[in-house]
Amino acid sequence: MRPGVGVAAGEFWNEARKALEAVVWTEREGTLRHRIVRYERELDPRSLDERRHRESTREGVYRGSSFVTAAPQLLADRNYVRETLDAEWVYEAPDARVLLSEAFADLHCLAVERPHRQRPGLVGLTFEPVRGRDVTDISGVMWLDAETAELRQ
Repeated sequence: MRPGVGVAAGEFWNEARKALEAVVWTEREGTLRHRIVRYERELDPRSLDERRHRESTREGVYRGSSFVTAAPQLLADRNYVRETLDAEWVYEAPDARVLLSEAFADLHCLAVERPHRQRPGLVGLTFEPVRGRDVTDISGVMWLDAETAELRQ
């Protein structure tokens, strides 16, 4: 944990970290059952109306990881969004390895989001980029069981 992070956020992060470390270890050492949902959207560049939407699901047992993103330091330096040579946009999502990295910890703040009606029994551990960065970054929420602090989503 970085200095200045609240005690509650630190406690929830320690529990989430255990689950993320187990994922990294399992991917490295053995097989892991995955359920992957891939979303693709094409938007009109002027209106941002959705032109096309495609969703696919894949399940199975994999050796290694079926979801791997760019190296943590590369994402920290480059952006989580990039344009390809074909003028398409690629949005990089962090995998467990990225979330556990020093590069991610150095550039993101953690806070606790209290439970709300849409997620009864869960507490959110939010992450957001530090202020003052001039790159496209990410923010998000990891949802943990409010009583056991087990990582759920």
